[in-house]
Amino acid sequence: MKFSISRTPKDELVKRSRFKCIHGHNGIDHPNCFEQQNKSGERVGFLDIECEDLKADYGIIFTYYIKVAGKNKFYSDHLTKDDIKKYTFNKSGVAKEDTRVIESLVRDLSNFDRVIGHYSSRFDLGFIRTRAVICGVEFPEWGTLWQTDTWNILKHKFQLSRNSLANGTEKLTGYTNKNHLSLNLKHAMLRADDWAIKYTLDHNRRDVIDTERLYNEIAPYARLTKSSI
Repeated sequence: MKFSISRTPKDELVKRSRFKCIHGHNGIDHPNCFEQQNKSGERVGFLDIECEDLKADYGIIFTYYIKVAGKNKFYSDHLTKDDIKKYTFNKSGVAKEDTRVIESLVRDLSNFDRVIGHYSSRFDLGFIRTRAVICGVEFPEWGTLWQTDTWNILKHKFQLSRNSLANGTEKLTGYTNKNHLSLNLKHAMLRADDWAIKYTLDHNRRDVIDTERLYNEIAPYARLTKSSI
């Protein structure tokens, strides 16, 4: 049913008036944003990771960020020099320096019922799961945490030249916060240099903010499914 002020109970109008969406409006002026965020009753987080390589048996996780939906609240962690000194390799010669970071990431994921990312179903979540198994960290089993991928929504519901986070956010919402990483930066992250950590965490933060903005724009055109991580 279409939102109507005259048919809405007073307590809900108060809740809508106090709500602030990603576009800076309340739930009365932007009813679709309010309904999309509140209809499921789920604790939703927007996830992004940065790692050394695209394959988890060769690369480690440098940083991660999770943004709480609708709030200026974040969970994050990063590789440190102590991590690099403490962990070496497992019996198969696979690096394990990111063990503590993965433990922190899995612990932070427990604050949510659903995690949303861009290309996360095809990369981020599989990478985290693989690293967790390699490092002996207990990862959420099937059915314990739901996931949504904004890349999949773009692919199936829109026709863009590129379904990247930067292109989707810029073209559909008007601008993007995204910055870019370099090979030199990744080399510095392997040493846990302070400047590289700061830049990479800022990159993560920008990405999760953009992911939420993109999701709020495109979510009304897709069905929210209970797809497990």
